Amino acid sequence: MRATDILREEHVILERALVALDIAAVGAAHQKEVRPGFFIDAYGFVLDFTEGFHFKKEEDLLFKLLVAKGLPVDGGEIGSLLADHQQSHRYIRAMLEAARQWESENELARSEVIWATSGYTGLLHAHIKRENNVLFNLVAQELTREEQKRLAEEFEKFNRLDTGEHLHEKYLKMALAMEIEVAEWK
Repeated sequence: MRATDILREEHVILERALVALDIAAVGAAHQKEVRPGFFIDAYGFVLDFTEGFHFKKEEDLLFKLLVAKGLPVDGGEIGSLLADHQQSHRYIRAMLEAARQWESENELARSEVIWATSGYTGLLHAHIKRENNVLFNLVAQELTREEQKRLAEEFEKFNRLDTGEHLHEKYLKMALAMEIEVAEWK
C-alpha cells in the first residue's frame, strides 16, 4: 500500500465526520434539538484524529520529505495546505468555545457554533479534494517507489503508535458514533 492510499483512507473517515458536522450545523440552524455537547465531542475527534493523527503524519513525514526533495513551502502547495491546517484549527477552536457557551445556556452562541462549524467543514472538504487531486499527484511525480514504500512503512508505524492498536479502526468508530447521533436529528 502506498502512503497516499493510507491518507486517502483517512480522508474517508474524516469526510464521514465532516458530513456529520455539516448535518449538526444545519440542524442547529433550523433550531432542531441539537446537543451542544455534540460539537464539544466533535472537537475531541478533530483534536485526536485530524490534528493529532492525520495532519501530524502529513506535516512531520510527508511534507518534510517533499520539502527535502525540493518542493517549496512558501508560495507552493505545501504552504497552502499548512495554512489550511492552521485555519482549520482556528475554526474548530472557535466552535469549541461557542459550544461551551451554548451549553451554558447562552443561546446566542448557537450561531457562532454554526458559523465556525460551517467554516471548518467547508475548508476541510476543499482541502481534502486538493490533497486527493493535486498533492497526491505531486507525490507520485516527486517520490520514487522506494521512497513511497518507506513513507508508507513510517505511516503504518505511526498508525500503531502507543497501544499497538491500529488507530484507523478507533477513529472510524468515533466517526460512526457521530453519524449515528446526527441521524436521529433528521
